[in-house]
Amino acid sequence: MSFDRAAYSRVGKSLVQKHQQHLDTQLEVLRQALVNFASEHASDIAASPEFTAKFTQMCVSAGLDPLKLMSLRRSSSSSQEPSAVAVRVMEFCQQTIHINGGLIAVSDLATQLSDADIGLTVTEAEVVKAVDALQKLGPGYSLITINSQRWLKYSSATDDMSSDQHKLLELCQFMGGYVTYRLLRDNYGWDGERCRRVVDEMISQALLWIDNGPPNSTELLFWVPTNLG
Repeated sequence: MSFDRAAYSRVGKSLVQKHQQHLDTQLEVLRQALVNFASEHASDIAASPEFTAKFTQMCVSAGLDPLKLMSLRRSSSSSQEPSAVAVRVMEFCQQTIHINGGLIAVSDLATQLSDADIGLTVTEAEVVKAVDALQKLGPGYSLITINSQRWLKYSSATDDMSSDQHKLLELCQFMGGYVTYRLLRDNYGWDGERCRRVVDEMISQALLWIDNGPPNSTELLFWVPTNLG
């Protein structure tokens, strides 16, 4: 009897599809169980940071957003649990640090964590409470003020933002998002070495991006990768 490669392939594909359908069914059962559990034990989950962390891990593994899940099942209170918001803040910072250098306005972060489709609104005050909770767990999250606006600074290391870096960001905001060595010298009286040191530090932390400037220009522009306007 000759070997029918096409038939063998069809059988193999059929087995794979059945196995995938079985896994999908199991995953859906797990998701529904988590939804039901959140509905029945929302207060218990929120009351224990350890319980919250474990439940959040299970939700993420199952492809569920824990904050959205708790929002859909929470009581009539309009406020979010700080621990649930803290988890989302932590995830967002880790996912976007390579884009914004770990710096984002609190107002922008609240908008990013909100979801109009399910009626989920996260306020700036809730973000601040969440950051306070994260700060108690260790270094890496800090709130700073740049020209009267609150910002969250996240760092995977323990280094804090220096006063020179803070001044550079203030000038960036005034200039619409960028600085140059000349602007730093003219506004702060820094010498060339101090300008280069601060800029190099912020470039290494992904807090500044280099722009060669307009054609025929010999002056480099250094942009912040987030909106300071």
